[in-house]
Amino acid sequence: MDFSTTPAEDYVLTVYEARASQQPDGTFAVVLRTSRGNIAGLLHMAENQPGAVLFGSRFTSTGGGPANGLYTELAQELWRAGVTCLRVFYRTPGAEPGPFEECVLDMLGGVSFLRALGVKAMGVVGHSFSGAVAIKAATLSPHISAVVALASQLYGAKQVEQIAPRPILLAHGTDDTVLEYRSSQLIYEHAKEPKEIVLYEGAGHSLVECREPLKEKMAAWLLEHLGPQALARP
Repeated sequence: MDFSTTPAEDYVLTVYEARASQQPDGTFAVVLRTSRGNIAGLLHMAENQPGAVLFGSRFTSTGGGPANGLYTELAQELWRAGVTCLRVFYRTPGAEPGPFEECVLDMLGGVSFLRALGVKAMGVVGHSFSGAVAIKAATLSPHISAVVALASQLYGAKQVEQIAPRPILLAHGTDDTVLEYRSSQLIYEHAKEPKEIVLYEGAGHSLVECREPLKEKMAAWLLEHLGPQALARP
């Protein structure tokens, strides 16, 4: 099992400009012009709130996330609860996601954009390949406050212990035939507290079988760390 990764000095991206156009549903279509190409995204903006969640996605057409649009529903729910949400769509997904380093840069570009909006604390969320992207991004950016990795791969997660003392939540299905749930267990073993792992019995790689309990768990966990009430505490 490979925990390989790339040195931090290889991750360099500059955001030159951000453009946003409001959609009929109140969200904003975002384009970040960067030194490595344009990054597209979809923003749910909670005005004058300090917390945000950034979701990493492969394609705009399937950017709703695993479990048949989990990210779409979760972003709307968090938005209504006062948390800004940004879904970033990787520039170079290809037939398979990657290159890994470029996707990490896309997520870090989203972090810079959210900071420019005045966000004080943010979490990152990723599934499968993107689970490791979220973990790696958190080891590189002190502005990331919490990490959720769903059915994560091992590659890119080698330095997960560097996330502490920031919290990490791992979730995996026991019937995953794409990435065995042992991968999340290994990441959990290498991570330091505070950490949590949830295994969903009978769920496959997409986690559709546990969609509702997973959504409830993620919403509660993210609000606990990034919600308005949580960030108002001393």
